Parts: sequence; structure tokens; C-alpha cells
Amino acid sequence: MNLKNFFPCKKISLLACLLSFFIFDITAQNCNGVSVIETFIQDDNSPNCSISTTFKVNGAISEVDFTLTLGDNSTISVPASSPNRITISGQGTYTEIIEIPCNIYITSVMLNAYKNNGDPTAFCTSNLVTDLDLAFLPVELSHFDSHLDRDNVTLKWTTETEKNNDYFAIERSKNGEDFYEIGHVNGHGTSIEKHQYSFVDPKPILGINYYRLKQIDFNGNYSFSHIEAVRIKMDSKEIEIVNTVATQELMIVLPETHKDFIPIVIFDMFGRPLLKKAITSDTREIALDISLFTAGNYFISFEINGEIYSKSWAKILM
Repeated sequence: MNLKNFFPCKKISLLACLLSFFIFDITAQNCNGVSVIETFIQDDNSPNCSISTTFKVNGAISEVDFTLTLGDNSTISVPASSPNRITISGQGTYTEIIEIPCNIYITSVMLNAYKNNGDPTAFCTSNLVTDLDLAFLPVELSHFDSHLDRDNVTLKWTTETEKNNDYFAIERSKNGEDFYEIGHVNGHGTSIEKHQYSFVDPKPILGINYYRLKQIDFNGNYSFSHIEAVRIKMDSKEIEIVNTVATQELMIVLPETHKDFIPIVIFDMFGRPLLKKAITSDTREIALDISLFTAGNYFISFEINGEIYSKSWAKILM
């Protein structure tokens, strides 16, 4: 039997498919003429994994099919309808193999046995919850990118499957190493459908912004995506000289940046440096003492993210 008609087959790398052979239940379950001997999952080196169920028939059983329970508690019958049930030709031991994409999260397999009149006579369940749950990855992320949209950075990502996915934390860094959370987006729990997500950072910092996703499941376990980088250039208008005509102090407002220090230099009209100062990046408002400057016109320059920005101002005497 092949489940390609029931599930989209995607090339997903899964821990479960790294197991060449894994037995989940080796205890016989006798159910009114049918007993399940064992159920196991195995990898055949393809996008598909196989669930193999061996059962013994010792009663008047003519047909069987299977009910798969998925991680979101939904179920599906295999084969899908009664004309396609598996025919049992008498008593004996049978083995049936169900092909499934390796990204499908199965919690249990139920064997349904039918008498000649088609009525169900036995339900034998081989539970796969514990071991299969540990084998499957929480989220399969197939796409994650970032782009600059005017003054905002938009992040978009896609999941092919999800298991126990609580939420995504969006993290940003100014150096690619030290990340902090700037927002989060709720996940879809357990799902075998494709889901698309997006997040907008309305206040990226100047220079290179590094972004990553931290996926957290309901148990608190987490994993990280790859890192995306977006460079933000500054407009000179973002540097504000509050009092371009000053007497005792020159008031300046700087934009947020990720540099540790911002060099500031004041020049006279002949280009001679008169004052040099390094401002820490967390300082947004600056008051420079210009009380000893003579009256006249001056320039002040700022080096931010490797670029030089200049503003003019004037000193007057009171």
C-alpha cells in the first residue's frame, strides 16, 4: 500500500528515517480471531518510511484495513474504502507494509478486522506513541529569508510539517553572536500541512542586523534556524543638531546604532580639529561644552558604521 495519494511526499530528513530498523510492539494482542504480533518502522533510503505490521488470523476473518492516528489526533484509513480492503485468504500469519512519507507523525496504528458480512469484528491497536514521538523532529523549516522594506525588515519563513510547535521567537543581534528576542509568532502545534509565517521589525538598528528564529515546542525544547543578515544605512537627517545656534552647550540627538563608540570631531571653518570625543552607542542625547569656543561657524562630524556625516552650527556670544 502506498500513502502518496493521502499525504504530500516531501524530501524531509527525519531522525526516524535514520533508523534502519525499529520495533515498537512485539507483544501479541489477541482480538476476536486476530492477534498483532509486531509493528515496526523502517527506512528504505528514500523520502518514504515503511510501517510493517505482522498479525495472525485464527478466526473467520475475510478482510482487514488500518487506521492511522496522526499527531493532531486526526485519523485516516488505509486502504481508504471497503472495496480496497486487504483480502484475507484463511487462517495464518500475514505481514502488510504501509508506505508513508518520513515527515508524517504517526502516534498509533490500528488493525481493523472484518467478517464476511463486512462488519468489524476486532480492533487491534499497536501503539507507537513513545518511541516514534522521540524520533520525529519538532519542526521542518523549508524556507527562511529577510528583506529590507523601506525602513522595516520583513522576515518570512515556511514550515512543511510541525510537531508540538508552541511558537517562534524572533531574535536579533548586532554582532552575529549575542542575540536577544524582539518578538514572537505562535506556531500551529502539530500539523502535516505547509504553513507560512512573517514578522516585521519596525526598528532595525544601523549597520548589519542579524536575525534568527528560535523554535520552541510545548515541552520547552528548542532549536535555531540559520542566520539572516540585513544592512541598514543611515540618512544624515537622522542626526539632529537641536540648537544649530548655540551659546554654552551644543545639543545633539543620535540614532540607534550597533557600534561600541561613535567618534565625534568639531572643526573650525579652516578644517582644524578643535574637539574630539568618543560617544558610547547607547548614548542617544549628547550635550557638548562649547563655552570656551569663540563666536563663529563650525562643523561637527560623526563616524557611524564606517561612514562620515557632517553638520554645521554656529557659536554666538551672549
